[in-house]
Amino acid sequence: MSIQRAILLAFISLTVVSASLMTWMAYNRSRHALENEIRRNIDAQALSAIRQIDTLVFERLVNLYGWSQLAVMQDMKVDDVDKRLSRFLQNMDKAYAGLYETLMVTNGSRVIAASEAGLIGQTWTARPAWLQLSIENVPVYVVRPEIRGERAVMEMRAPVKDVFTDKPLGHLVAVFNWEKIVDVLNTVVQSTGRVGLLIDDSGNILAASDSYDEAKMPGVSDYLGVTLYPGDGSGGYGLFGLERMLTGSSGKGKGDEGAGKHWKVIIIDPLDQAFRPVQQLLTKLLLLLLFTIAGAVIIANRLARAISRPVQELTALTRKVPDQGEVSLNEVKGFNETTELAQSFSRMLKELDVSRNRLVQMSKLAAVGEMSAMLAHEIRNPLGILRSSAQLMGRRKDLTDRDREMIGYITTESDRINDLVTNLLERARPRDPVMESREMAPVITHVVSLMEARCRKKQVELTVDLPDFPLIAAYDHDQMIQVLFNLLLNAIQAVKEKSGRIQVRLYRK
Repeated sequence: MSIQRAILLAFISLTVVSASLMTWMAYNRSRHALENEIRRNIDAQALSAIRQIDTLVFERLVNLYGWSQLAVMQDMKVDDVDKRLSRFLQNMDKAYAGLYETLMVTNGSRVIAASEAGLIGQTWTARPAWLQLSIENVPVYVVRPEIRGERAVMEMRAPVKDVFTDKPLGHLVAVFNWEKIVDVLNTVVQSTGRVGLLIDDSGNILAASDSYDEAKMPGVSDYLGVTLYPGDGSGGYGLFGLERMLTGSSGKGKGDEGAGKHWKVIIIDPLDQAFRPVQQLLTKLLLLLLFTIAGAVIIANRLARAISRPVQELTALTRKVPDQGEVSLNEVKGFNETTELAQSFSRMLKELDVSRNRLVQMSKLAAVGEMSAMLAHEIRNPLGILRSSAQLMGRRKDLTDRDREMIGYITTESDRINDLVTNLLERARPRDPVMESREMAPVITHVVSLMEARCRKKQVELTVDLPDFPLIAAYDHDQMIQVLFNLLLNAIQAVKEKSGRIQVRLYRK
């Protein structure tokens, strides 16, 4: 197999595997994150719905109990001859518009008073109670929701007793509009395409959102009595199928004595709808993967040619060595192949040529080194005499402070020049800077004093702005003097004579 084909296959394989793995990871993570978010949202919707339903039903039960304890209920004993009880029921029906289908009072077999005048005097039969609850030790009976006419209702009744004898007089009956429960479910799942269900402990559907019918399931008028799951503990949703749905539920009721403990809300989201954004993302990722593979093939082909061509050209050049004696690698264009270059005779010839040039350069540097050593020796002799003379002059007692300062400059600068000569001799192994924490102001003052004479000679104004507080920095003392000296020297050379101005300022940044 040629190098070009090997590189082509390796590059394409690596690109395809990497891109496919990244696509799979991106899809799985997106799906997992979306599923978790949907489940949290579904659970939140279910909890919101069950709380609203429990509150709505609990308030109706409290109303029923409260009304049954009113004094107007005692008019049952005289068959509501003055219609005061009927007017009360009509007023309550209007006050709670839409919540009740009918409010009526019966003596057990006949309607005595009602919010609808047409019901008064009709026969009434108590339906079997689905739930028996207790409010302030007064029993309240709830009939399972059912279809009456074209609407779903739930009948509730509370006993009415004689306030004097405590004997039962009859019942206060409220027919609750069960469509209000459907409205709660519709509000919770609106615009989401999800299905909201209220089910009892046996898995029977009590209420369903309108999307229940839109999902081509039994119609809203038929959902009562439909079993969502068998109730055998398997947890399977036979009507829908868990493999096609994401579900969330909440069954927190309004207390141990409330109706809420007997039902729970389930929110169902079909998988094809829930994961539609992820499926669209997967389609885009697959298209991107195809474009990536196509681009990888084009790039790999060009790269393989660019890598293999220098090897082929280099091999051809090495065959010319016996005839030409010398070849140039400049004729090879493209990437360098380490193995071929190391083994080729052409590279070896170039390295020998470089080594020869290096030896010549080293000979020149050696000559420069010898000359530098001689020059350093010649500089040190007068420099030593100059320093000794300055020290002898410094012993005189008639010197002014300015004279002693100038002599000190001669001594320190002689030492610095001597250090420069030493550094020149040791250029093959330069000295590492000795970093010490020092104040910056003294070294600046020292260098400025050395340069004042040059500034006066050129008639350049030199000013120094130093802070009142010490500024500490880590630096090499000798190297810092040399740096500042060079900076000021450059500045003096750069400014105009007689009109130039140089300012040295030290501040904390």
